[in-house]
Amino acid sequence: ARALADELGGSASAIVLGAGAEELAEALRAYPLDAVLVSGDPDVDAYLIDPAVDYVEAAMRAAAPALLLVPNTMYGRDVAGRIAARLGAGLAADVTELRVEDGRVLCTSPKLGGATIATCALRGSDYGVVTVRPNAFAAHAGGSGARVERLAKPAGKAYAMAIESTVEEA
Repeated sequence: ARALADELGGSASAIVLGAGAEELAEALRAYPLDAVLVSGDPDVDAYLIDPAVDYVEAAMRAAAPALLLVPNTMYGRDVAGRIAARLGAGLAADVTELRVEDGRVLCTSPKLGGATIATCALRGSDYGVVTVRPNAFAAHAGGSGARVERLAKPAGKAYAMAIESTVEEA
């Protein structure tokens, strides 16, 4: 995120939501970020995905244009798809390399089990959403103390799909 932000002339921020968000935000201050946006809102953990998407959407609209990087996990893909739809953004999935060329973000990802390597471009002047493959990018500490900003709860939202229990299986 830091390298992309520097090349595009923007800022790099992290969004941390739900239980334990405050502690994680403090830990992220050691990384090269400009800001860590945080909310410990219990709705994020109590309801299925929509509260998290609302927070991320609000943060992206405030930073427009913005590029969102999310982990290519089940949850991350759900968030990414909903954000892309809400913002009319381009979406690149399972990305293993990112680079900036002529003001565009180029996203490289393997397809068909690695038999094909695809590169797609997101314009830097628009919203973009990228799911990044776990462990494809290394996180390097060395920040100078990102500011921690509290996110306001998006207004006028009601959630219907509550999480009643979570079961972990071996």
